[in-house]
Amino acid sequence: MPDNKQLHSFIQTAELGSFSKAAQKAFVSPSALIQQMNLLENKLKVKLFVRSPRGLTLTRAGESFYKDAKYMLEYWRQSVERARQAAKAAGPEPVRIGRL
Repeated sequence: MPDNKQLHSFIQTAELGSFSKAAQKAFVSPSALIQQMNLLENKLKVKLFVRSPRGLTLTRAGESFYKDAKYMLEYWRQSVERARQAAKAAGPEPVRIGRL
């Protein structure tokens, strides 16, 4: 299962169509980003990008994964927000001092 960092990197790379541009935006080296995308492809056992001298395009599998990756990250963001709202609604947690 890819982590959030890999999903963010994948989405950035797909949207920018370039490892160099995505790496610059993520403040990492292009080789580090390429390695991260290669690891993602190996983990998923599917090719996500068509690499050419003109840049990157997504494969059909890459297009499908792109849509789902965007959904997963948005769902994650919403889940965190719901958890924060639930914690806020419950009020502060009691502080216990000493033994119970």
